[in-house]
Amino acid sequence: MYKVLLAEDEPGIRAGIKHTIESFDLGLSVVSEANNGLRALEEARIHQPDIIITDIAMPRLNGLDFVKSLKEEGIASHVVIITGYDKFDYAKQAIDVGVASYLLKPVVEKELYQTLKSLVGELEESFRVSRFVSMAQRELQKNRKRLIADFFYEWTSGELSEEELTPQMEYLSIQFTERVCLYLIAAEYDPSLLPAYGKLSEQLTQYTVEGIFEEIFKKETPIVIYTDRFHFTVVVLPLSGEELSEEALTEQTERIRREFENITGGKTECRVEVSVCGQADFVNTYEELSTAIRQEASYQTVVREAREYIMQHYSENSLDLTGVARELGCNPAYLSRMMKQEMGLSFKEFLTNLRIHEACVFMQNPKLSLMQIAEKAGYSNQYYFSTAFKKQIGFSPKEYRKGLLNGGLNE
Repeated sequence: MYKVLLAEDEPGIRAGIKHTIESFDLGLSVVSEANNGLRALEEARIHQPDIIITDIAMPRLNGLDFVKSLKEEGIASHVVIITGYDKFDYAKQAIDVGVASYLLKPVVEKELYQTLKSLVGELEESFRVSRFVSMAQRELQKNRKRLIADFFYEWTSGELSEEELTPQMEYLSIQFTERVCLYLIAAEYDPSLLPAYGKLSEQLTQYTVEGIFEEIFKKETPIVIYTDRFHFTVVVLPLSGEELSEEALTEQTERIRREFENITGGKTECRVEVSVCGQADFVNTYEELSTAIRQEASYQTVVREAREYIMQHYSENSLDLTGVARELGCNPAYLSRMMKQEMGLSFKEFLTNLRIHEACVFMQNPKLSLMQIAEKAGYSNQYYFSTAFKKQIGFSPKEYRKGLLNGGLNE
């Protein structure tokens, strides 16, 4: 129900209008009545009505001043002025200060109905918009962290124009301080870890970095931590107080590197680049730092890409070194040499390790036959699968699965 305040100093007219309003099937209820302008203002403060119907010639506070007082106090009711012909000039002034409509005395029921019906339509539309805005605001707050990360990703990827920056920053309430510390962190995981670990390396790096920054910079919350298009973790930290010296920045990067490698038990190589910049030179500074890391790790990049490609296509029994090198646009001999140098494993060793690891995972599903598992792991021949599995694990596939079903394998 929508609330109506009725302000009219003549009791008979007031009662007639109230009866008429409540006879309409418009979802309206007269929640309060007033016989003078001051009382009407007090009732408006208390009830915050959706619609106010008021005579313009009211004692103690006339209708025009009443409407002005409503606006001054931020009471956003829809106001309908009732006036006689001799007060029509006042009605026009009231419309100028924001009344919704006016009606001439004596009030005609049909005109009152049409006026209120129109206002109810506006209230319903306003409610729908308000509800939509509230939902959008809740979703924004819920997803704000991700949206900010997406914004910085697009900004540093060159996908945003200068004209789009300010509106999006305002929309996401990004407080970009005058100077910030921009960190880029690249981590390479030791391939002796479980092969599947590489699938999560980006998330693991970001979570690890978040923990490190929370520990080191207790009083400063990063504006954003995200993974960029080069698979680097980017951290933007507000810079408060005095500018950091080169020595202080070097100490920071070294501590971040040590903490990262300690947390991962020495199973990673971590590179950290940092610089102080402002909003105007943010993207250029980001490009300089990412270029420095990429130049240092250019040959490692092809290994990472090869590893990711193998992880995505290991189930294809035709997968081989030549095909992967062709996909990456490099020489097979070069790729083989880089994988051995960086990972300590040849292409074949890495692929076999990955396939057998995935086969072990598939074996936990009792609905899959050993032949199905072999095929899902990339083996078209069960004999080759069994041979490779026993060499890698020390048990045949049949023995390994039997051990799983019995609750464990004998040492």
